Amino acid sequence: KQAKGIKPTDDSSKYDYDCDAQGIYAFPSVQATILAIRSGKEFVNSISSGQECGLVLDRTCFYAEAGGQTYDEGYIVKEDDENV
Repeated sequence: KQAKGIKPTDDSSKYDYDCDAQGIYAFPSVQATILAIRSGKEFVNSISSGQECGLVLDRTCFYAEAGGQTYDEGYIVKEDDENV
């Protein structure tokens, strides 16, 4: 990422959550911009539908895997996607 000149992802919204009596966490939606796409071990300009990839975002509410913690999983929806 640093070699491409991409700034670190703003993950401060991962601390903005609610927790109910059963211990279930709820995070608000976060609007983000895709800064880069990674396929395999390299950055690419595009991918095909159904192709697995990694996305570098400008902001996220997800925790990365670190220090023995399990990473978060979620989904991304296009802002103008009508199948939401």
